[in-house]
Amino acid sequence: MRTTFAIPTAFLIIVFGACRTAPAPKAESIPPEAAPVSVSADPVLQRGIENYRAGRYAEAVNDLSAVANALLSPEQMRAYVSSGRFESLANFETAVVYLSMAYAKLGREAEARDQIQRLLVAEEIHPTYATLPLTADVAEFESVARRIAPTTPLPANSALAALRATAPSAPTAEARAAAEKAAIDKEVESRVTQARKEADERYARERAAIQQELDRRIAEARAAAEKEAEDRIAADRAAIEQQMAERIAAERASAQRPGPSAAPETLSDREATQLLRQADSLASRGEMDAAKAIYLRLLNATGTSRDVLAAVATGLYRTASYADAMRAFQRLGNLVRGEEDLRYYKAVSLYETGRYDDARKELACALPYIPLTDDVTRYRTKIEQGGQRAAK
Repeated sequence: MRTTFAIPTAFLIIVFGACRTAPAPKAESIPPEAAPVSVSADPVLQRGIENYRAGRYAEAVNDLSAVANALLSPEQMRAYVSSGRFESLANFETAVVYLSMAYAKLGREAEARDQIQRLLVAEEIHPTYATLPLTADVAEFESVARRIAPTTPLPANSALAALRATAPSAPTAEARAAAEKAAIDKEVESRVTQARKEADERYARERAAIQQELDRRIAEARAAAEKEAEDRIAADRAAIEQQMAERIAAERASAQRPGPSAAPETLSDREATQLLRQADSLASRGEMDAAKAIYLRLLNATGTSRDVLAAVATGLYRTASYADAMRAFQRLGNLVRGEEDLRYYKAVSLYETGRYDDARKELACALPYIPLTDDVTRYRTKIEQGGQRAAK
C-alpha cells in the first residue's frame, strides 16, 4: 500500500508544481530502468518548441505551459491511478525541458528551477529523461540545471551526451587570443597591401605623367634641332650653289678669252723609257685607262724616239685605242722590213677605224712574215670581208 500511495503523491506534486526548494519524495519501490521513448505528435508542443527555436521565449512559455498542464488533466490522473502508467510522460518531460530553457532565456530562473524539480518528480514515476530524443537547441539544459538547481542532479541524457561528444570543444583563452591576433594580422596585412597598391598606382600615374612630359620636351627639342639642321643645310646648299654659279661663270669667261696654247712636253729618252715601262705594267694589270693616259702623254711629247713611238703605237693598239694608235703610226711614218708586226697592228687599227682598203693592203704586206695565230686568222677574215664590202 505504501508504493501505491507514493505514486499518486508524486503525480500530485507534478500537478501543483510544489517542492520549489525541497527534493521530491521518493517511493519505496524501485523504479524500472529507463527505456527508449518517443515523443508523440502534439501540435501545441511542436508550436512551443518552434517558438523557442525562433527566440520567441514568451510565446514558448505560454504554449509549453499549456501542454504540460493539459497532460496532467484529471483524466490522465485517473488513468495513471488505475493502470500505474503515464502514457504521455515523454511529451510531458520534453515540454518541461523546453519550458525550463525558455524561463532561463527570459531570466526567470525561479520558474526554471520549479520546472526542473517537476522533471525530477516525473522521473520518479518512470525514468524517461535519459532517453528523450533531445536536440542541439537545448544542449545547454543540463549545464543550466546544474547552475540553478545544483541540489537536484539529473541523469545524463544520451542524445545530449552524443551531441557534446561530437561538438567541437570551446576554444581556450590562448586559442581565442591567437585567433584574434591572426585576424588582426590579416587585417593589418590587408590594409598594408591596399596601401602599397594605392602607392603603386599613384607612382604609376606620376611616372606616366613624368614620361609624358619628358616625351613632349624631347619631341620639341628634336623638332627644333631638325629645323635648325634644315636651316643650316639650306644655307649651305645656297652657298654651294652660289659658289658653283660663280665658278661656272668664271670658267665660261676664261674660256671665252683667247689664251696662249700650251707648249708640247719634251721628254728625255730616260723619262720616256720609264713612262713606257709604267704604262706597259698598268696595261698588263688591266688598268687600261691609266695606261692609255701615259701612252698619250708619250705620243704628244716632242723628241720621242722611233722605238718609243713604235711601243706607244703597240700599247694603244692593245688598249683598243685604235684612233690614237693610228696617230702614233702616222708619227712613226713608213714601216720597214722587220716591222711586219707593226704592219699587222696598223692593219687592225685601220680596220677598226673604218679604213678597210688600207687595212687590207697593210695586212697583205704583213701576212707572209707573221705567224697565223687565231687572232690573226680572225682579223684576216674580217679585214678581207670588210674590203669586199668597201669595194661593192
